Amino acid sequence: MQENGEEMSLFQKELTDTIRSYFRNLDHDDLPLIVQKFTNIPVESIRYILNSGKAISGKGRRVSTAYLKTVPTLYLLLSKEEFRKWNLLLNKISFLSNSSLEGFIEASHTIVQKGDFSLLERWSELGISIGSKNKGLAIPYFGNTAEVVVSADFGYFQELIDMGIKLSGSNLRVTETYFRNLKGLLSLLSPPEFHEFMDIIEKIMKKDWRTAVEMLNTSRETFAMIEPQTRHLMLTALSSVERFPVTLSLALFNKSPLALSSLNDKEFKKWLFLIENIATLNLDVAVSFAHRSPRILDLVSIEEIKTWVEKGITLISEDKTAAKAFIDYSFKGLEKHIRDTDPEKRAFILDVGAELALVNPACVENYFKYAPDMLQLLNHQNFMEWLTIGKKIAQQSSNLGSGYCSHSATAFRKIPPAYHGEIFSTGHMLLEIDWLLAGLFFESLQEVVDKIEPQDIRKWAGTGLKVYEKDKKIAVDYFAFSPSLLEELDVKELEEWALKGISIFNDNAIRGRPYFSLKSKSSTDMVEELKGGVALKKVANILRYFAVGLSGVDFSIRSKHVLPVAEGLDIINPIIAGNVIYLEPKVKKYGNFDDNFNIYKLSVMHEVGHVQFSTTEVATQKVAPLLKKMGMFFYSSEEMLNISHIFSVFPNYLLAVDLMGIIEDARTEYMIFETYRGLRENFKNTRTKLLHARVIPETDLERFMEALLWLSVDNEPDFEMKGKLKRAIDSSREIIHKVLHPHSATTDSLDAAFEIYALLEEFYGPLKNRQYTPIKNLEYRGIGISALTHEAAFSKDSYEHMLARFVPQSQESIEEERKEEKPDERFEEQNYAIANNWNVRERFRYDEWDTVISDYKSGWCIVKEIEPQGDADDYYEEAVKRYSNEISLIRRIFSTMKPEVFHKLKRQTDGTEIDMDEFIEALMQKRCGMNLDDRFYLRWDKRERDVATLFLVDVSASTSKKLSVAGQSIIDVEKDSLIIMSQALESIGDKYAIYAFSGHTRNDVHYYIIKEFNEELSDIVACRISQLEPVANTRLGPAIRHSIAKLQQIQAKTKMIVLLSDGEPYDTCHGEGAYEGSLAEEDTKIAIQEGYAKNIHFFCITVDKNPGSYLDKIFSNVGYTIIDDAQMLPARLPALYKKLTT
Repeated sequence: MQENGEEMSLFQKELTDTIRSYFRNLDHDDLPLIVQKFTNIPVESIRYILNSGKAISGKGRRVSTAYLKTVPTLYLLLSKEEFRKWNLLLNKISFLSNSSLEGFIEASHTIVQKGDFSLLERWSELGISIGSKNKGLAIPYFGNTAEVVVSADFGYFQELIDMGIKLSGSNLRVTETYFRNLKGLLSLLSPPEFHEFMDIIEKIMKKDWRTAVEMLNTSRETFAMIEPQTRHLMLTALSSVERFPVTLSLALFNKSPLALSSLNDKEFKKWLFLIENIATLNLDVAVSFAHRSPRILDLVSIEEIKTWVEKGITLISEDKTAAKAFIDYSFKGLEKHIRDTDPEKRAFILDVGAELALVNPACVENYFKYAPDMLQLLNHQNFMEWLTIGKKIAQQSSNLGSGYCSHSATAFRKIPPAYHGEIFSTGHMLLEIDWLLAGLFFESLQEVVDKIEPQDIRKWAGTGLKVYEKDKKIAVDYFAFSPSLLEELDVKELEEWALKGISIFNDNAIRGRPYFSLKSKSSTDMVEELKGGVALKKVANILRYFAVGLSGVDFSIRSKHVLPVAEGLDIINPIIAGNVIYLEPKVKKYGNFDDNFNIYKLSVMHEVGHVQFSTTEVATQKVAPLLKKMGMFFYSSEEMLNISHIFSVFPNYLLAVDLMGIIEDARTEYMIFETYRGLRENFKNTRTKLLHARVIPETDLERFMEALLWLSVDNEPDFEMKGKLKRAIDSSREIIHKVLHPHSATTDSLDAAFEIYALLEEFYGPLKNRQYTPIKNLEYRGIGISALTHEAAFSKDSYEHMLARFVPQSQESIEEERKEEKPDERFEEQNYAIANNWNVRERFRYDEWDTVISDYKSGWCIVKEIEPQGDADDYYEEAVKRYSNEISLIRRIFSTMKPEVFHKLKRQTDGTEIDMDEFIEALMQKRCGMNLDDRFYLRWDKRERDVATLFLVDVSASTSKKLSVAGQSIIDVEKDSLIIMSQALESIGDKYAIYAFSGHTRNDVHYYIIKEFNEELSDIVACRISQLEPVANTRLGPAIRHSIAKLQQIQAKTKMIVLLSDGEPYDTCHGEGAYEGSLAEEDTKIAIQEGYAKNIHFFCITVDKNPGSYLDKIFSNVGYTIIDDAQMLPARLPALYKKLTT
């Protein structure tokens, strides 16, 4: 065995050396294969074969390699005489070109094996004859026609070759392309169809050979996509548009397969008729229509498209430019929004677009681009306002009219719907005065909404109107330059800046003009002066982390401008609502930044003190002795008592509440300074400054309360006090000091308040009928939101609301929420995950919209990403088997879904463009005597759809509902749908992810990872789907926001969230955490709008048979469908997906 191996190795070495002696230019990497092919040839024949090819050894490496790889097998197939004749043919063809020679060598084996040597001779002689007339034609002949000659009668073959040679009259490239695609075309088309197609190519070639080449290059792919019985329709269509320039023929050829897949014969003819009609109007528009319309033919009826086109054609008599703009841009703009609109909405958009085209054709493109978005974003009344304003601006200016559509769309995505009406009202106000003002307003709006609150926009515009009243030109500068100032100034400060400019303009118009364009020193000096204060938007996060870092108390910091109840109130105190502190948007009480900032910090720390050291509830048994000591009686059956209710027993409860408020605020701040001593000096200095700026009352009782406030914060009153007033204050001083110790409690403040109240009755007599005006607290101290409402002052709990002027209910709100989340409820979901051995990956915080306060609750919800784990995937496997037929069918349907993105492929043997880099390289190689490579072309190839879809599945407890006698539940149907969809999506390569959600309370929203975007469909995914079970509730807003965050990390042109649910959003919370009815509906709607602003589409599929009104309220602007029979969901979901994404 070893000897045989050595002999073989020796033979191969000798053979290698022998071959090299004849052919010295071979590539080292090709030799092993060549030697292997010669091992089956008798030794005595090897030198004969090599010697026979010696004549071509100088023809270049590629020819030599082709010869040596082909000839061993060919030698065994031929007789010696045939082999001799073959060498003679080889020599003849070697005089044509190396490429012809290489083609002949490689084709010889195919023709001999599938035909015989005589066929090879006839084929070769024909090629030699062609080459004798045109060597260029011989190259594609020898390189591409071998498979054709062995499959066709030689007479017919000659006819086909003659047809190709005829095409070379225009350009050799046409013939090359014809020969290269000939085999594929013959395999797809019948002889009559082939001849009809070639007649069309010949006519097109006479007009433009490049178009003929492109059609031939795409012909195999194009005809392969058309059912055999409908190919005649496309050929007829191509013939019918011969009278038009070839760009229309090319568009029709490329897009007919897609059109034919959606239309029947009659509908296709109607579509073709529309193309011809448009082409008589404008060729470019017809080409655009042919390119774009097939993408929507399976979603829009041909009758609707006919009506659509006719709207444009009717414009011809009035304005051809308008007609062109309408037809071109309506399809371009609306094709992306077909799934978002119904025929009625589209008809409405088109009618308005036709009117706008006559008003100003230059504005039509942006109108169709943004109108569908705005129709979803706005309610009907506001959408009509949007149209009215846009038309009037477009009548006057192309730039402002076109920009209006884009700028307003960008802006309104960022503006909460509650403010849309006010924005349009402002726009109308400006429009009635001057169209230019309205145009500039909307042009700047997209920048302004990022810098001020929506409710301040009208004030910003109103300031511009004041400027306009002085001069139109400076108003233009105001709207152009003021948005940049809002980075540093608030709207009130901007108004100050503008009024200063108006004053300068009144004095000297020449000096005033550059002021508004920020070119004058007086303008920049005024800006610097106004910037001296502290803007809340710049320090809000610092204040929040300041409180968290020192105390662990996490407040949300918001501007009072976003709080409707604060509008028009003449107070600068912070307003407290739950865990949110609403502060003035800017503090500029002092010229020093630190002093102004200290006011903010003191406000936040004061509320931290209330949370940490104060309470609104005390034990009833502790209060009773205090009241008894005063000769008062109070009965309550509750163990714990809200202290505000105690004041109902006081004859002058307003005075009693204020006493309690002043003392408890003082005690709270004392505790803060004891706990956080580093804050003491700075904050005490700020507090003293604020005291000295207060107005001192004149009447005794009010003057006493002011003096008590001074004493309570360790400051001696600096105003005059005499007689009873002085004695009362001196007596109160000791009482207050008794409260200020490190172990004090709220009951100590109560005791002191009762004692001072009794003291005042000693000095001033009965207080019941004594007139008293409640004291204004220090301006950094918060007021509970309940103290600000008119209704609260007359409610049965008015004592509580009066106390909220000093002691906001922030702690109570937090405590109430803790009560509502009982320990067993709070950890039920987590225990569910732990019990199943599921991994909790990460936690994320999200805001939640509160429709009551018309604002977000910051960081309100916690979403936990959970990864279901387990080994059992039986459910998945059984479902795949159960739906095997459906999965197979859906895969076939999905395979027809066309790609959306082109990729540029370089170094191609054919294509639509010359690859100049490769062409120059080839010329250089030719000059160096090297063989030319024919990969000179670029081709744009469709390779992938650019779609990313996130499936979000509701697995709340209600999905356990049984649907059939067989016991299948809603969640089973949801799981089956996901299984079918995942199998189908794998066939087209779309990016997709699957997540499920449930949860209980705002702090425990579960987000189950089923399949990530970057994760393959695997056994792990199958197990996760199988593990899903119904549990808990449907807090939908946070789940949508987390899904948006997931999709934002994915690169895709089209992004979509598809929600599968069985009911409305709901969570079993109470108090501030409540999530049902309008609260849940509005939060979900706002969450969807947040996604839409990020170009993420949304679609809801529900199996709720009786959805009531919540579906329309939440999803009317984005789309939804109701599947009455939940068991139909697995069949319906793939069809819906195809409709949504193609």
